[in-house]
Amino acid sequence: MDMLDRYLQAVKFFLPANQQDDIARELSENLISQMEDREEELGRPLDESEQEEILRRHGHPMLVAGRYRERQHLIGPTFFPLYVFVLEMGLGARPRDAGLVHDGRRRILPHETRTEARSSPGSAISSRTWAMSPSATA
Repeated sequence: MDMLDRYLQAVKFFLPANQQDDIARELSENLISQMEDREEELGRPLDESEQEEILRRHGHPMLVAGRYRERQHLIGPTFFPLYVFVLEMGLGARPRDAGLVHDGRRRILPHETRTEARSSPGSAISSRTWAMSPSATA
């Protein structure tokens, strides 16, 4: 079970210190049970490659530890509506309704074609300028 111990140590590395022992014990019982079931199925002890296959199917230690961790959000569900509101106020329009298209040089209104945008007088709009269609500003 040396491989199993190393796997559990790797998982524990990615877990919070106060949860490491409990989660490692639970995970160990689960994996040992899977290995015993497989041994019963084959009628012989598992070799190292078969143990490795069970551990591979279970997942990378960092991902396994992530399943046991508390979910973390950059912007939590409580503040997400406020975040969207601030974005809308800052852009002057709803981000998804702005209808912006970028051709690499300047912003093009959705109703313009690329040739109209290139040939129209005064079309030298800075690439940092956001242009919105008339329907988005209404």
